[in-house]
Amino acid sequence: MSTDIKTYYATSDLITNVTGHPGGEEKKKDVFILSHPDIMNMMRYIWAGCDLPTDHDDYIRRMGIDESVKGEVTKEVNLMVAAYSDVQKDNQNFRDNTWKGLVDLSGKIINYAKVAGGTVDSSYYVGFLQSIQDYHDTTEQKKKDDAREAIKEFTNDLIARITELQTLSVKARDDLETFKTATTKHSSTLQTNEEQVKKLLDDTEIKRLEGEIKTLQKELDAEHDELSYDLKVAETTPAYAWVTIFGFIAAIAVASIYGLKIRKIKENIQDTEGKIKDDQKKLEAARIVSADAQRMSNGASALINLINPAIKTVEELETVWQTIADDLKGLNDAAKDTSKEIPPGPAIEKRTLTLLVNSWNDLGGYVNQYRQEAYTSQPETLSLDQWVKEYGNDK
Repeated sequence: MSTDIKTYYATSDLITNVTGHPGGEEKKKDVFILSHPDIMNMMRYIWAGCDLPTDHDDYIRRMGIDESVKGEVTKEVNLMVAAYSDVQKDNQNFRDNTWKGLVDLSGKIINYAKVAGGTVDSSYYVGFLQSIQDYHDTTEQKKKDDAREAIKEFTNDLIARITELQTLSVKARDDLETFKTATTKHSSTLQTNEEQVKKLLDDTEIKRLEGEIKTLQKELDAEHDELSYDLKVAETTPAYAWVTIFGFIAAIAVASIYGLKIRKIKENIQDTEGKIKDDQKKLEAARIVSADAQRMSNGASALINLINPAIKTVEELETVWQTIADDLKGLNDAAKDTSKEIPPGPAIEKRTLTLLVNSWNDLGGYVNQYRQEAYTSQPETLSLDQWVKEYGNDK
């Protein structure tokens, strides 16, 4: 048993520091590790997959393909909507179950933090530490037995709670692994579709697609990644809109701190649109489907890269729970073995107990902020002109 009271503090390993630049000025913020922008940013891709067009006519309408030439891209559109149906199914399951599981896990962490923290008078951690001291401060067997029983009661409750956190964390990791496998399969299908759709284009158009347009698509993703950090440090919940071939883009009322980034996003999508628009409706339709296939293929790869750190983060949670469980079980076993003395605990005083309680209260606060920001609002479906009118105009 550790005699260092800091052993029982909430670990700082569950908190990470994030840097953003809202308004162009660097700002740092401590957040719960599941609240890191790279993990929260997954939901932009998840929602994009949930809101895909899975019907031929819906695809034509939402992508703005001219009705007079839709027959020219029927085969390619059918390829896309078939793949989109599978992507949508798995992404909706992630949104409704896996992500909810992570949020539910955070609720259980908050509950654990409440009983571990709270006040010096209510904290279970203070309770068992005080009981250890009571055990060693008395020579009366009745008082020793009472202290031993109190230690068992406090640790039994905490062990049950930490075991639940372990179970939920394992399930969350398994679900993330399952989703990664599904997304990897979708990525392969989308890459195959991308190559098939490119056959609509001649060599010059393919170079244009893989050069200028792909560069702009990657820049747009990078701009949104930067924006996600700014939103986190500014404590703003992300919101998105589905906009034709650009997929999910920011839907944030233009405020001064986001104005520059919103303008950059607007300029990017208008540049991209300019390279796709053409007087020849057949060529424009081919460009639209090709650009969409390329964007989705890139998006699936990007999502896989975001799932990996999410899995690692949940594994970090598992490590923390295991350490806590080992400490509690060691103390519980010592209290149960009446043939042996309970080892001494850390020296306790009001100041250190207050620090102990505050460490758990602080953790609960960080986790609660994650829980409050975890859900992205239902995205809008807008045309590019509608997005520019509502969000992209400089004010």
